[in-house]
Amino acid sequence: MNKQLTVTFNNKTIELPLTPYGMYDLNDLWRAFIAPHDLKGNKRPSEWRNKQRDELNITDDVMVTKYVVSKERVNWTTLGTKKGLLCYAAWLNSDLLMAVVEAFDKMNIESVT
Repeated sequence: MNKQLTVTFNNKTIELPLTPYGMYDLNDLWRAFIAPHDLKGNKRPSEWRNKQRDELNITDDVMVTKYVVSKERVNWTTLGTKKGLLCYAAWLNSDLLMAVVEAFDKMNIESVT
């Protein structure tokens, strides 16, 4: 199966690759589709705080991890499984959720043919 998810939303298409953890970087989704309109950054993955997010942390469907950019700088990122990505997309925007669902459906069809 293809290891990247192609999402098209509002006439923009991005590739979401699987990370070495086998998860998607939720920040990629936010940067591509939400950040230009989210001037205060209220919809970043780090701002996603609710009971559903807490439950996804417990089941390891969402996790925060750090990666080293340089000796002086460490970044943090929020990763999600398919379930985590779908839930995050739903929190962001219901139309974006449908675009992510369609991308997973297309990826599954392509892996069968």
